[in-house]
Amino acid sequence: MYDIAIIGAGPAGATLARLIAPKYKVLLIEKRRLDDPARYEKNGKCCGGLLAPDAQAVLARLGLGLPNHVLADPQIFAVRVIDFNGGNERFYQRHYINIDRTKFDLWMAALIPGTVDAKWGCRCTGFSRTAEGYALRLANGTGTGTNSFTEQARVVVSAEGSTSALRHLVLQQRRDPRDPRDPREQHDPHDPIPKYVAIQEWYRTKNHHPYYSALFDSRITDFYAWTIPKGEYVLFGAALKPGPDDPARFVELKDKLFTIGLLSGDLHKKEGALIFRPSRLRHLLTESDDIAFIGEAGGWISPSSAEGLSWAMESAIAMAHSLASGLPGASRRYRFLTVSMRRHLLNKTLKAPFMYHPLLRNLAMRSGLFSLEPAEVTP
Repeated sequence: MYDIAIIGAGPAGATLARLIAPKYKVLLIEKRRLDDPARYEKNGKCCGGLLAPDAQAVLARLGLGLPNHVLADPQIFAVRVIDFNGGNERFYQRHYINIDRTKFDLWMAALIPGTVDAKWGCRCTGFSRTAEGYALRLANGTGTGTNSFTEQARVVVSAEGSTSALRHLVLQQRRDPRDPRDPREQHDPHDPIPKYVAIQEWYRTKNHHPYYSALFDSRITDFYAWTIPKGEYVLFGAALKPGPDDPARFVELKDKLFTIGLLSGDLHKKEGALIFRPSRLRHLLTESDDIAFIGEAGGWISPSSAEGLSWAMESAIAMAHSLASGLPGASRRYRFLTVSMRRHLLNKTLKAPFMYHPLLRNLAMRSGLFSLEPAEVTP
C-alpha cells in the first residue's frame, strides 16, 4: 500500500513527487519513458518551450536553476505581435527563456528521488474505491505484450494533463445517466471547459527571426497562433477549436506566413495536443474525495496565453503544502490553498478580451502603448 499515487510525471507530477518523497511512500505512474532519453526524445511533448516570467518565478521558489543543456538558441527579448484582422504589427519587450521542452522534461524527471517508486511506460486504466483508499488498475506494454496489474494507494493525484484518464473517469462517475452529452463535460453542465487542438510544425531553416511571434486572425481561430525560433528550426503552431476544417484553417494561416516571409524551410516534424482554455472558475476540477488534480488535469492553464508550466508547478507546490499536514483531508486543503491561483486565473480571464476581441486589440495596438520602437538606421 502506497501513501500517494501520482499519475503523470510532467512538470506537475515530477515537482510533487520530489517535494513529498522525504515524508511519504510514493508511487509515480508515467506512460512515457522519461527514464530513457533515447526513447523519449522520439516522441516529446507538443509545446512551444518558452519559460514565461511566472514559470521562472516558480523555479526560483523551488530553488532550481536551469542547466545549459536545457536551453535552446536564441534567447528571446521581444514578442512580435501581428494582427491580420486590423493590419497591425507591434514589438513588445518580454523576458522569456527559450528551452528544449523534451530536455526540460527529462531534467525534471531526473530530479525525482530514488525513493519514489517510478513505473515508466505505464498507464492507469481504471480505479475503484477501497476501505483504505483506492485500487488502481495499471497496464504497461501494448498489444499481446500488455501486462495488467493493480496497486493500492491512500491518496491519488492526477497530473496527466488535458487528456487525464482519471479526470474522465471521475466525471463519468458523476454523470447523470439521463444526460446524453459527453460525460467529460458534465462537471459543469451549463458551461463545459473549452477545448482546443494545438497543432505545431517544425521547419528546418536558415532564415531565423530572433523573436517569438504571436499571430491573431479571427477567421482562423478565436485563440492565437505562434512562431518560435528553436536552434536550426522554426516552430509554427496554432490553437484551434476542434472541427473538421482544422487542417484547412491551419494550412491557410501557414500559407500566409510563407507569403510574408515569416516562415520558410522544409518540414521536419508535426505534432499535436489537446489543450484546455478555462473561461470560468467553475471549469477547474481540483478534487474529488481523496483524488486531487494538479496541472492541466485540474484545468490549471492560462486562458490568455495557454502557458501551463507555471500553473503546473504552482499547483504541485499547493498540493505538497496540503500533504504536509497529513493524508486525511489533503485534497480539501489543496482546494483552499489554491485560492490565490484562482484569483490569478480570474485576472487572466479579465485580460483576455483586450487580446482576443478584434476591436479592442486593434485599439490597443494602434495606441502603441508599451510597444518597442525598432532601431532603424538609415544610411
